[in-house]
Amino acid sequence: MAFSSQRSKNLLFILALQRGRAVAREKLFDMLWPDAPPARPRRALNNEVWRLRKSFAASGVDVHELIVSDSETLTLKEDSKLHVDLHAFEDAADRAHANGPDAPQQAVQAEQLYRGELLAGVYEDWCLGPREVCSARFVDTMEHLLDMHLSRGDWREAIRVGKRILEEDRLLEHIHRQIMRCYAHLGDRASSARQFETLRQNLRHELNVSPSPETAALFDALKNDAPDDAADHAAPVAHGFSEQDLKKQIMILTRALAEAEGALAKLRDAVDLPTR
Repeated sequence: MAFSSQRSKNLLFILALQRGRAVAREKLFDMLWPDAPPARPRRALNNEVWRLRKSFAASGVDVHELIVSDSETLTLKEDSKLHVDLHAFEDAADRAHANGPDAPQQAVQAEQLYRGELLAGVYEDWCLGPREVCSARFVDTMEHLLDMHLSRGDWREAIRVGKRILEEDRLLEHIHRQIMRCYAHLGDRASSARQFETLRQNLRHELNVSPSPETAALFDALKNDAPDDAADHAAPVAHGFSEQDLKKQIMILTRALAEAEGALAKLRDAVDLPTR
C-alpha cells in the first residue's frame, strides 16, 4: 500500500500495535510530532487520518468501519480485511506456548511469520519498546521449539532452530552450548568445535571476554566424552542462562539502556502497553 506521507504511515503502525485499543489524540500528537508540535495539532492529525484513509481506499479497502475516530481517540479495528503480520505472529506464539498437540507446528508458523526487526527502518521513539518486546518474544518462542526438538532427540532440527535464534542474538551462550551438544550427538565433533570457536570470536569482538567456564568445560568434555557425559561436566542450564551468560547480557543491556531508557519512558506514557 502506498502512503502519501511518512506520518500517515507511522500513524497506521502506531494504531496497529494497539490491536483494537483506542489511542488518545493527545498521545498521538506527542508520538507523531515529538520535536516540533504543529501550530494546530488537531487539524494536523486529522489531515494524516485523511491521508491514511485515502491510501486504504486507493488499495481497494473500504475503511468506513476500519478507522474509528471521535473527539478524543483514534482506533484501528481488528478486521479480516486488514492483515497485520505482527498480530499473526503473536497469536501463533501464544498457541505454541499453550503446549497443545500442534505446538511445534504453531512455533514453526511463528518462525515463518517473524521477518526480522519490527518496523525496520523506523527509528522513532514510539517503536523502540515494541521492537524489543517482539524480538524477545521471538527468541522465547524459538527456545520453546528448540526444547521440543531436544526432547525428541531431533538433533538436526534442534541445530537449525538454535542457529536461527543466534541470528537474532549471537551472544546467547547457552544456545551455542546446545548446538555443540547436538553436533556431538550426531558424531560431528568438528562442527561442535567450530561452534565453540564462533562463540569465542563473537564474545571477543563484542565484549572482549572469553566463553564462560561452563562452555569451556563442555568444549573440553566433548573432545573425548559422549554428549550426555559432557553435559554432566559442563553443568548446563537447559532452560535459562548461566551466571556468566547473565553477566554478559547485563553488559549488553546496560549499554543499550542508556539509549533506550528515555524512549521507553515516552512509550509507556504514550501507550498503555502491558508490562512483561
